[in-house]
Amino acid sequence: MSSIIEVVALALQRKKDNKYMIARRGPEESGAGFWEFPGGKLELGESQPEALVREISEEFSFQLEMKSLRYVDQSTYEYGGRKIRIYLWACALDVIPDFVLIDHDETTWCDPSEMRTYKISPGDVYFIDKLV
Repeated sequence: MSSIIEVVALALQRKKDNKYMIARRGPEESGAGFWEFPGGKLELGESQPEALVREISEEFSFQLEMKSLRYVDQSTYEYGGRKIRIYLWACALDVIPDFVLIDHDETTWCDPSEMRTYKISPGDVYFIDKLV
C-alpha cells in the first residue's frame, strides 16, 4: 500500500466581490497549465496552517496570517499512482497584496461557478462546490 502525500491548499477570497484566486502552474512545474488552489506538501512536524503560511510565502512572496485561515474540507485524489490528500483552507482579505509568481505563471479571480470553465487540477475540482 502506498503512503498518502499530505498537502495544503488555499482558497484566497477577495472580500470586495467574494471572488477566489486560482493560479496556473508554470510550464516548468508538475501539472503545468492546470489551474489550482495554491499550496504544497506538509513537512514533518508542521501543522496544516503552518505549512500553508510557508508554502504561500515560498510561492507568492506573500505572508498569510495564520489566525485568518479557516478550514474548509479535505479530499483524496490519485495522480498517476500517487495518492494525495488535500486539505483546503480559506482566507478572505480586504486588501490583496501584489504577488510574486514563483511556481505559477498567472493568477485570476473568479466565482466558484466560473472555475469550471478553467482547466482545474483534478484534485481541486472537488472543492469548487464547497466554496459556493
